[in-house]
Parts: sequence; C-alpha cells; structure tokens
Amino acid sequence: MKAEKPTSARELKNAQKTWALLLEDGRIAMTPKRVAKLFADAGLGNRFELPLNKHMHLIGPYPKLLNLHSARLPYCTYYEQNAFPEDFALLETTGETPPAELHLINDENLEELYFPANALSGPNYIALDNLPNLKKITITRNIETGDYPVRNKLLTALDDGGGIGLKWLYCKNLPNLETIEIEGGLLWLRVQNAPKLINMNLANANKLFYLHIEHAPKLNKLRVDQCIKLAKVDGLGPVQLRKLGVENAINRIQKSKSRFDGAIYKNMTISDVYFVLDIINKGWAQAAICDLLGDEYEYDTEIFKKIPGFTKWSFKILNPLCLVSTRGTGMTATFEVLERDFDNKNMFCYRSEGEVSPENCLDYILYALVNSKLAKKFNTSEKMLGKLKTLIQ
Repeated sequence: MKAEKPTSARELKNAQKTWALLLEDGRIAMTPKRVAKLFADAGLGNRFELPLNKHMHLIGPYPKLLNLHSARLPYCTYYEQNAFPEDFALLETTGETPPAELHLINDENLEELYFPANALSGPNYIALDNLPNLKKITITRNIETGDYPVRNKLLTALDDGGGIGLKWLYCKNLPNLETIEIEGGLLWLRVQNAPKLINMNLANANKLFYLHIEHAPKLNKLRVDQCIKLAKVDGLGPVQLRKLGVENAINRIQKSKSRFDGAIYKNMTISDVYFVLDIINKGWAQAAICDLLGDEYEYDTEIFKKIPGFTKWSFKILNPLCLVSTRGTGMTATFEVLERDFDNKNMFCYRSEGEVSPENCLDYILYALVNSKLAKKFNTSEKMLGKLKTLIQ
C-alpha cells in the first residue's frame, strides 16, 4: 500500500490561517478527514471527541469532575451545524437558554467543570443550565500547549487576534455554584440564579466586554481589576456594587491604563475605544456642518437641529456577538461596526464585516472614511483621524 504523503509545511501554514478565520465564525469549512489529518500533524490529534446529540447537548451522565482541556467538538458538527447565539436582548426577555455549540444541562453528578481558555478545536459558545450540584467553574489556558511547539506557536498567534477559544458563556440555574475563576479571551459572561455564588475571579479575563450577574445575593468577592474592556457590570443592585467595590475597580483600571490621546493601539482600554470613537463621530459631524463633505454627503441642517449630535454618518461599536440586521445576511460577529443614516434615528449595519476586536472596528471605520471625498486630501487613516481631531478642537 502506498504511504500517504505527509502534510507539507506550506499546507500546514495555510491550514492555520484557515482555522484562524473560520473558527471566528464557529465552523470549519474543510472536510472532516482533511481537518483531522492537519490537526494531527500539528500535534492536535490526541483529543477526545465530545458525544453530542442533535441539539448540541453533551450526552450524560457526567462525571463529578469534567475536564474539557482535551476535548473537541465533532468535526461534522462544526462543519454542518454552524451554531451561533441568538440576539441576546431578545433572549433576556424570553428567559430561554440560547442555542450554543455545547450545552451542559440537567445533570446531578457534575460538581467541578474545567474549560480551556484557548483550545483551538474547542467550542466558542457554551451554555450551562440546571446543574444542581455544580460548585466550581474554572477556565484556564490550555496547559498542554507546551508539549507541542507547533501548537504552542499557533495558539499564541491566534489568541493575540482573539480568533480562538471560549468567547461566550451562559450560566443559569446553578443553585450550589460557589466559585468562578476565568482567564483568557472570554468576551461575554452571564450568570443567572446562582444563590450560593461567593467568589468570582475574573482578574485575568482582560478581554471581557460584557458581564451580567443576576440573583447572586451571597457574592462577596468579584475581581475585575484587569478587565480593561469592561465598562460596567449589569444585573447587580447599587448596594451590592458598592459592597463589592466594582465601580471603583473599573474606574481605577480605566484611569491608570487609558491614554486619552486619540491613538489606536493594541489592547486599548474601553475608555480609549470610546474616546477615539467620539473623536470620529464629532469630527465627522463638524465636517458636515462645515460643508466639507460635498454633494455626496448632503447634510440636512433641520434634522440636525431637531436631533442634537445627530450626523449624516455616525458609528457605533456593538457589544460582542450581538446579532444585528444586515439587510438579509443575518451575520453575527465578535464585534461589529454600525453606521447610522441621517434619515432614520435607528442604526443600520451597512457594513456587516465582523471584527475580532474594538481596535479593528476603529481601524475599519477610518478605512471607510478614507475612501470618502473628504479623505482625498489625506493618504492614510491616521491623517484622517488627525483631521477629525482638528475639526472638533
């Protein structure tokens, strides 16, 4: 029998790029057999496949301690299911558990649960519901990466761009949960109905953008002191927020880490993200008022008078993974740039390209403006940002 030709370094490199792009969308668009071989050549083949039913529920019964560091989703499921969370705002009103790539529900055995923060082949969207004896949830970086140099390099490269690992965790009806410890690139976390929850250590989840905690009356420790993308914590009352010192911790990290110089840099604080966004929107509005946009951007001053601060074009960066109307595309992305037409108070997503970070969204907005008539005087988006800053000074 003829020996199978080994995967070349070039093929492996191309596959790595493919994983980076397609894992952002929650799917792998290669044949399961080919993906399995590429993963094996990268030292990723020694992982057990999660047994899931057609509803993406992990088949039980579960053990007392479930460690998913060596687990991966079935390739056929990744390829065919393409599961994404629904519109979070809608789900909050219905109280339903959203669809995810992996559901762990209705099991009385499970007491401790461990997730990898940066597993290449693991699920990005996980929902936990009705696990009455679960006491601890831990999300840590994959300790196995050091065993495989190729994998370690690959994971590091992808993790810098936010393209891999657990992004979204929904926890509901966990009556005995006491501790949550998270590190890595988690973007969205909701905890609901955890009456015995005492400790949440999120200090090393520095990409966390959205945090909602509801019905956790015994919570007495919440560490968010390194969460530079977190502007607030939803769900907790004012008394509990003061007791936990959450607002002070958030303000402290924003003041100490923010630059407030209008620069776009890697790992920006949320304050700097909105500072730059405000410069862009105010500068663009002033450009319209000064009639710098030309006929292409005809400006209605009456509308502007009725709606203060409302411009021909304005931009918004959505919360991570929010579903928006994209004129039929139904696209979901890690972050999304949203534009607003001056004829309508509502926001419309004219450009629905998903971005992996708010920083990329800012770059995208400036790139869009650079292609306008106003930007013909400038060669780069950096000069465009400088011009917009000048207009509002």
